[in-house]
Amino acid sequence: MITVADCLTCIHSGQNIQNLLTHPTLNSTCSEIIFENNQITLIPVNYFQQFPLLVTLNLNRNQIQSIQDFALANVTSLLNLTFQYNDIDIVKQNMFKGLYNLQRLELDHNGMSDVEQNSFLDLQELTILEMDHNDLQIIRQDMFNSLGKLQELYLENNNIHTIQNLSFANLSHLEMLNLEENHLEEITVNMLKGLYYLKVLKINNNDIERFDADCFKDLVSLEILQIARNRLISIENIFRTSAIDGIGFTI
Repeated sequence: MITVADCLTCIHSGQNIQNLLTHPTLNSTCSEIIFENNQITLIPVNYFQQFPLLVTLNLNRNQIQSIQDFALANVTSLLNLTFQYNDIDIVKQNMFKGLYNLQRLELDHNGMSDVEQNSFLDLQELTILEMDHNDLQIIRQDMFNSLGKLQELYLENNNIHTIQNLSFANLSHLEMLNLEENHLEEITVNMLKGLYYLKVLKINNNDIERFDADCFKDLVSLEILQIARNRLISIENIFRTSAIDGIGFTI
């Protein structure tokens, strides 16, 4: 029987690894695998299924352009997955299929431009999603609708100019939403609908000229609102709802 004490952290950083399939076999008891700072371009099907105790997988700073469909499907022990600083242009529908227990997913700094519908469908336990420093332009209504347990969503430093109505409506446990350094021009009445537990909203450094009346109506738990460095002429509509009475805010 394998115990927690038998589990290993397997570090293979900076070794110019290009192909995981030709890499020497790792110990099957690895609970943390770090392949950071290599030259990996592809995540093949079944490779990580040989690690039944894998909890954390770090693939930061590679050249990953593609994750084959269902490549991680049976790695149900995985809780933390990081792909920072890679070349994943589009999150495809079956990239993260079967990761039912994943809690943290980091996809920042990829040049990502889109997320296919239902790409996050199986991530029912996800609490933190980092997609900042990419090239997203439109947040669609279907993009995050399966992430009911999400608590933190980082979308700063993209090129977001449009957030469709009700895009965050199913994020009933979201506490932090970071939309800084984008190109939003307005906050519409249904853009933040359903965010009853949101505590922190950061929308600094956008192009916001106006807030619709009652756009913060559902933000009854909000504690911090940051709206500095925008193009606001008036902040009258911000105070038209009791939801933000007593919060700390920066303009």
